[in-house]
Amino acid sequence: EGIEYEATIAFLVNGRWSMESEVSRPVCIGTKKLPGLPDKPKEPRLTVLSEQSGQMRVRWQPITTVPALTGCAVRFRPVGERTWQYVHPTSWNLVEKDEGFVPAPAAEVNVVGLEPGVRYEAMVAFKNKMGQGPFSTSSEPACIGRPVQKLIRCTYCFNDYDLQHSDYTRDPDAFWCPLCRFRHMDPFNAVIEPYGMLLCHIVVRPNINFSLDLPELKAWRKEDQSIFMRVVKMDSDNCAQMWPKRCHFEANGAEVFLIKEPEEGHVRRDVPMNISAGLKPGLNTISITIEDPYPAGYVISLVRTQTMNAQQIAAQTPACNEEQAKARVMTLLADTWATPVDNEEEEEITCVISNKLKLRCPLSFERVDIPVRGDECMHLQCFGLGAYLESNMKMRALNNRWTCPVCNTGLRPHDLRVDGYVQKVLSETPDRIEEVLIM
Repeated sequence: EGIEYEATIAFLVNGRWSMESEVSRPVCIGTKKLPGLPDKPKEPRLTVLSEQSGQMRVRWQPITTVPALTGCAVRFRPVGERTWQYVHPTSWNLVEKDEGFVPAPAAEVNVVGLEPGVRYEAMVAFKNKMGQGPFSTSSEPACIGRPVQKLIRCTYCFNDYDLQHSDYTRDPDAFWCPLCRFRHMDPFNAVIEPYGMLLCHIVVRPNINFSLDLPELKAWRKEDQSIFMRVVKMDSDNCAQMWPKRCHFEANGAEVFLIKEPEEGHVRRDVPMNISAGLKPGLNTISITIEDPYPAGYVISLVRTQTMNAQQIAAQTPACNEEQAKARVMTLLADTWATPVDNEEEEEITCVISNKLKLRCPLSFERVDIPVRGDECMHLQCFGLGAYLESNMKMRALNNRWTCPVCNTGLRPHDLRVDGYVQKVLSETPDRIEEVLIM
């Protein structure tokens, strides 16, 4: 198909051939293919041949080109690796550089020397006399035996999490599993427990297709519940929303949203996407396409959420009672005082950190109503719970939210504490007093 054909005829008379006719008019089956580089192949398929010797077979579907195909380049790698290796056309081993093509008309090649427990993927590209065409999309992963787990402990839920093919290069003691990150990403759209996590998937391939059954979607909408798509980078120690370079989401054949690469000189504001309007009650066919230099570094989720306001979050903020809060203040002050040695002429006490407790909120500039601070914050000053929640709710840049206004450390609602000692100081201090000394 796509190649022009022509013919001549001759007659055999009494054992002798007559003169050949003139060449016929060219005829083509389908659309005529013009000379050029080969098109992008369909994705290849991987098959495990032998677990003992570590062999896989890469199989692809040849295409018709003008000029005809002369060979196929095959590259191979473990899922999650950033660099590709090439299949040597004669030894079948993996090599760092491209050392030739599998000659046409071959439609498969074996790969040897593979490790068990590692998931692999492959790409192919065709070549003719005019050059090499583009590589195909990566194949479905295949593994010799069961995949080896890469477990790491989450510091929030204390469960072991399997990194699979992805990498985590940061401090293991600061690891958040993606499930915890998605749950804490946006407190104003809280994930409904225990069944609000509809999907959590470490990206393997740039094209993700699946079905999502939502029989109760109408009831969820009546209760002001939504479905969001959230994305994080695995190699990160925070729960910031991070879209790939480009992301296209389709539901039931219709586009729901498209995340584009930011224009040069511009910064893209990454926020989760509400996909509720693009879904229907019952079975939904979902297609997600990702374009990024390293898709395997992302984790995607679909979460069912309930809208929360500042008052609802404030009601869930735990309190630190007066005795515990006072003991904390004394501990902080004890660490900041230094006394001179005995042989010094003048005894002098030096305060390294101020022992002044300001009673005005650094956000509203008004007297604090409900004083809060972070559970891990190392300062005396508190700020207003309502002012903190309201200011974050109005902030459009999701990834810039939840920072302590005093020490600038990350401070999400679940880490806030109502300070009972500061509450007592406020209740016993006239409104005109703006700060007190803690002695």
